[in-house]
Amino acid sequence: MTASHPLIILRGNSGCGKTSTARLLQRQLGYGTMLRRLLDDFQGEQLIYYFDVSFEETVRRHATKPNAHEFGESEMRQWWKDQDVLDVPGEQRIGEKLAQAEIVDMIYRDVLALSEETISSASHM
Repeated sequence: MTASHPLIILRGNSGCGKTSTARLLQRQLGYGTMLRRLLDDFQGEQLIYYFDVSFEETVRRHATKPNAHEFGESEMRQWWKDQDVLDVPGEQRIGEKLAQAEIVDMIYRDVLALSEETISSASHM
């Protein structure tokens, strides 16, 4: 990473203000811009996934979370960005019909495949 594109890590206990701070930084710095810079600066392998889930399904999923009472559909609608992909090479879409276990399995297989490629490349040197 270069000094002009720092990695920002916000840590602390639940409820101390990490998410609020991150959201304000996101608005100020630009989320997509930040992620693209991070990808440009990152020297290792990249696995990029976009959850291609409709607004209605997102609201339904949110309703199942323990913190669902903290905000609802109207707030989510204000934040919603349809098709908020980074549009970078290798970005994969995860459809709303996939179960959580299928998503984890897919990403896990991708990680293993990258690991095998790295080992194979190293052995040919």
